[in-house]
Amino acid sequence: MDFLLGQTEPLLAIRGLGKTFGRHVALKTIDLDVHEGEFLSFLGPSGCGKSTLLRIITGLERQSAGTISQGGRDISALSPVGRGFGILFQSYALFPNLTVRQNVAYGLNGAGQEADARVAELLEMVGLPGIGGKFPSQLSGGQQQRVALARALAPSPKLLLLDEPLSALDAKVRVHLREQIKDLQRRLGITTIMVTHDQEEALAMADRIVVMNHGTVEQVGTPGCIYRHPASLFVASFVGKMNVLPGQVTGGAFRPHGAAAAVALLQGVREGTAQLCVRPEDVEVSVAADVAGVAASVESVEFLGAFTRLRLVVPAWGGVVLSADVAARQMRDLAIGPGAPVWIALDPARLQLLPGDGDA
Repeated sequence: MDFLLGQTEPLLAIRGLGKTFGRHVALKTIDLDVHEGEFLSFLGPSGCGKSTLLRIITGLERQSAGTISQGGRDISALSPVGRGFGILFQSYALFPNLTVRQNVAYGLNGAGQEADARVAELLEMVGLPGIGGKFPSQLSGGQQQRVALARALAPSPKLLLLDEPLSALDAKVRVHLREQIKDLQRRLGITTIMVTHDQEEALAMADRIVVMNHGTVEQVGTPGCIYRHPASLFVASFVGKMNVLPGQVTGGAFRPHGAAAAVALLQGVREGTAQLCVRPEDVEVSVAADVAGVAASVESVEFLGAFTRLRLVVPAWGGVVLSADVAARQMRDLAIGPGAPVWIALDPARLQLLPGDGDA
């Protein structure tokens, strides 16, 4: 990313951060840099520590160990007000007795024409011009969240923090609003951190993703890197659908446990026990016998609109069941259903090997 090049000091530096609640360890030694202008997403399952980490960054929670620095200045002990970050919660947190205009202006110092102009500018920015006189109860969920976003942006914060901002909305509104938030973030160039458990949301919006599990950071990288090159079995299984085959690498090939046939690999792979990972879209399916492929049978067919997901049983690989995603046009040409014989092939360049027997 351009904003990562040539930077000597991050906007936010998190070092050795830890948090315990009694005997429960919520965060374990988190080290992370947040760069100027980037959109960073904390992604992970419920209870992984992502919201706790965000609350510590905001100052709403105090860390048990470690420091947070902003532009080289230690802000670990500052209150939320002292940090001056913009915060958007899942629950909107609008004042029901105040109008939209008053809600947005709440974080501004002073009143008068300057404040009114700033509120009008922000409402225009979030696509809600002319609703300043309405109350929150008169707005839809999506509109309330956009008003809350305008209020968070009102004081022009250096950092915008979003805590599951879209999870309370229905699917169609959620997709529309995530596009608006990302577009607005790019136009303003505001550094943004978003917490989410929705992998699609993180992949679509973030410049970098921080994948978390059990209070630790499993991997940090661009959406493409996280998806194509997961650093652990947890990341491989949590981010997108992944086929995982336990087995052994010998002689430049991978043999699943109990298999009569092996899978060809690229040269230079280390021998030993491993997990072979392949995305469903990278499983090539045909009805014609292929010398480079292996025979399989269709166990089930799941229509998912733009593609169809097949569950395939592969006898030569020890009866392993693979998921394969087939594009709609190809599926029409294949004309297959449950019980149909097919041939599958795996491109060595699209395979990922992870070490060990792979406890996730």
